[in-house]
Amino acid sequence: MSLILALVVAAHAQDFGYVAIMAQARQALIAKDYKTAKTLLTAAEAAAPTSSSPLAQSDIAQLPFYRGLVEWRSGDRDKAALDWWRRVLVVSPQFEPDIELLPEADAQDVLYALRGEVRNYQQSPTGLPDEAEDVLVFIDGKRLAPEDMLTFGRHLVQVRCTDGNFEGAWYEYGKPPADYLTVCNGGSLASSGATAADARASAKVAAAKAAADRKATADKATAEKSAKEAEKKAAAERVLADKAAAEKSAKEAEKVLADKAAAEKVLADKAAAEKATAGKAAADKVTADKAAADKVTADKAAADKATAEKAAADKAA
Repeated sequence: MSLILALVVAAHAQDFGYVAIMAQARQALIAKDYKTAKTLLTAAEAAAPTSSSPLAQSDIAQLPFYRGLVEWRSGDRDKAALDWWRRVLVVSPQFEPDIELLPEADAQDVLYALRGEVRNYQQSPTGLPDEAEDVLVFIDGKRLAPEDMLTFGRHLVQVRCTDGNFEGAWYEYGKPPADYLTVCNGGSLASSGATAADARASAKVAAAKAAADRKATADKATAEKSAKEAEKKAAAERVLADKAAAEKSAKEAEKVLADKAAAEKVLADKAAAEKATAGKAAADKVTADKAAADKVTADKAAADKATAEKAAADKAA
């Protein structure tokens, strides 16, 4: 405990005591001396509100990041590490991990995944006064306006009092403090009554609703896609059916034409045959008539010859 007290006293005497302790904690983490790192981080947490100037948001966020890293390396990965890293994102939503301390991609992915959860936390008003005269309030190292909102959870409040000195405190936002200036008089900021656990519970409900909404949207998209595919398939089947019907009609038309051509050929052949038969009959008649005429002529010639011969015989007698 003496080491912690010594470090807190040193931090109060320096403008950047918190930063110096955090630098030592980082070296302990690099050396994998997690016991010393935890001691230094406890000292840094106590030193932060005593800083004589506003701490940077990135430096404040390193404290829960380092605590989460200690748990990730040697403690409870499933809960404690994640709870600390949620606090990181409460302070700094776009926090980027120190890749020298956390080079593993899977661990980085865990931290990034928590962004979506913390993004769903409820928001608290700052409760800052509209006019603070020469009093300045810094929350996580930034000047905020009365209308600004803060994510539910733990934040560092630093107040520059009327005497020019800084006083600070860690405060769990759910509701704003009743009076920021109380720290200038040696008082403490009252509890908000709401905690980051409440925020996580609300975020869990919001995340479940968001997941349900995403599922409903995905299901709707799937149904619409299926409907379009079914419509496309039906259209393709109609095209094939129309094509088959057209081909059938074409074949039937070809058959009609072929049947018609065959019928016409039969008629033509019959007409040709009838014509040939009529021609032969006419030719046969001409032949018969000629034969009859020839016979008449021959008969007449024979008769004439007989008459002549008789006349000659009569004359000779």
